[in-house]
Amino acid sequence: MINRNIINPNINYNGLDRNSLFLLINKWKSLLLKRGACKGDVIALAIMSVNPNHVAAIFACAELGLKLFLFSRPIARETLHATKMGTFGPLDYTIVEEYMWNEDYNREMFERYGGEIIWQNEVEDCSAEDPMSADVSPSDTFLFASTSGSTGVSKAVYVSHEDFLKTAVRSARVFNIQKDSRLVHNMNMHHASAMMTYLIPGLMFADTHFYGQVTDRDVFDGEITYSPEKFVQFLLREKITHTMCGFPIMINLFAKLIKQYKEQWSNKIIMNISGFTVPERFYQHAKETPFVFYSHYGAVDVTLGSPLLLNKVDSNSKYEPNLLGKQPDNFFEVNLDDLGVSVTSKLWEGPKRMSDRLDKVGDMYFHIGRSEWSGEYLKWNDELGDIVKEQHGDYLLVVIEKASFLVLWDAEKEYDFEMNTTPIKRLVNHVVYLKKQDFQVDTKIDMAQLRAYLEHHYD
Repeated sequence: MINRNIINPNINYNGLDRNSLFLLINKWKSLLLKRGACKGDVIALAIMSVNPNHVAAIFACAELGLKLFLFSRPIARETLHATKMGTFGPLDYTIVEEYMWNEDYNREMFERYGGEIIWQNEVEDCSAEDPMSADVSPSDTFLFASTSGSTGVSKAVYVSHEDFLKTAVRSARVFNIQKDSRLVHNMNMHHASAMMTYLIPGLMFADTHFYGQVTDRDVFDGEITYSPEKFVQFLLREKITHTMCGFPIMINLFAKLIKQYKEQWSNKIIMNISGFTVPERFYQHAKETPFVFYSHYGAVDVTLGSPLLLNKVDSNSKYEPNLLGKQPDNFFEVNLDDLGVSVTSKLWEGPKRMSDRLDKVGDMYFHIGRSEWSGEYLKWNDELGDIVKEQHGDYLLVVIEKASFLVLWDAEKEYDFEMNTTPIKRLVNHVVYLKKQDFQVDTKIDMAQLRAYLEHHYD
């Protein structure tokens, strides 16, 4: 089960040893019990820096049998109901740090759907004596996640202690996390598969850990933050072997900056990435920088966030469009059929389906689109998509009941699609111009909030 006993005995978490982390876990358990938390309650952790409180609160919740809820940030006031909290809430509790409370529409989301608010600084005055733990069984829910909603309504996903632990141990092998690995934790539990593939596997097996946020904002009180350049300098100074990033633009910036310090390169740096096929530019980065990209593909409702496929891009790799990689082991079994992809595993009975279409060449898998059974694209086809791409570029087709929207991202002007003379006119009710960054969470568009936004602003 997920509890403090899985933490590496020799851990150094930014200066804290295992016993210090245990005392902090005790304080969080004391606080949660004081506020009335009981086994089975649902709780969100809105401490966005992966600081010792973030880590300790995770284990305190696990030992008390609480369900950790992964939430998404609100995009606009009119989409609050479509956030993960709005969809699956109200929760029982939310642990909040002050800056999160005051940022954008978070406060209103927490007040509506977050349940009882627990402030991060309340833990400072709590007892460090270990209170009683709950009677937690391996089959009890540890993580309350949900699908992105890219192919329909977001679905709840409950991950048990037992399944999470099995996949975390496996992730340590897949991502080559070992005793002498040196990790920096710069992406919190709400980013993609960070907790499953990086944080918990790292805490279990690696001795040396750092944390900090990469940001261009003002420094938050009591937190460690880096500008992109300072972060790159930190990676080299501390001889970091593992990091994680979910933003292609930031990865390109890291690669550009690290080239300036070539004389300081002493080891390879594994970068955990997901949510997109590796672009050609990253292959050049792998040849010209210390970065080795471990790009993984899976789905939270099928593989529980654990990699189904892995594309390891190093200095010897050759670019192939839409390559997802190969199976890193036999933990899952992949089957391709006319409906798309089905996955089997010893973790569950029977096959589970994914909404993507894949092609297999040798032992390599390639992404070739969404399965028709997902229902998202109706009669839209590659020919129509090529028309849009040629005249505009980045786009998304969204279908809401009987209405269809062609969303054009980051357009500087309106484009003429000859709407009266092409099949696009018959398929699209609205052409909408939006900024992609406003609707993006990590590498993915928050489809639930995008749909809510379109429903609110268009009949």
